[in-house]
Amino acid sequence: MSDKSEADLRNLARGASLLAIFAVFVVAAALLAALDALTLIEPFARATSTADWTLFGRTLVALIGKLAPLAPVGFYLLAVLGAAGILDHIGKGEYFSVRNIRALSDMGGSMTIGAIWAGLLVPAIVEWTAGRGGYRVDFSPEVLVIFVIGASLTIIGRLFLRAQQLETAMAEIV
Repeated sequence: MSDKSEADLRNLARGASLLAIFAVFVVAAALLAALDALTLIEPFARATSTADWTLFGRTLVALIGKLAPLAPVGFYLLAVLGAAGILDHIGKGEYFSVRNIRALSDMGGSMTIGAIWAGLLVPAIVEWTAGRGGYRVDFSPEVLVIFVIGASLTIIGRLFLRAQQLETAMAEIV
């Protein structure tokens, strides 16, 4: 790789890392604005101070219903933070390090777990906390794509880690 193309790659990675960090803050701010869980503080306090366990249970169920749909986004934000870290290291010239490879696999794992939450758990929790009962799943294209990309990144990360280990073992032999 020429010096110019390597410098371009590093600059692009640094810019993408900054964009990823910015995206994390924007998404986190949007989540906090959408949370609306602060309205449950007063009922929780009243239920606790009066030992009204029925109110406590209803408030807890309502809180779970509000928080469950946000859980996948938390996993996706972890993946974005992992990407930002990898891009930052690439910007510093660290390309195929063990740290980057493990972070790639961890990113994939976060995306996969988030997609599992979004597809299998969130719809069921929302139905249950709304009092409708039953079990529903969400196999929307977005959830399936995130799952497949996450699983692929996990596998690729593990494959690169094995290649790194083989390279180290070969270097010790020579």
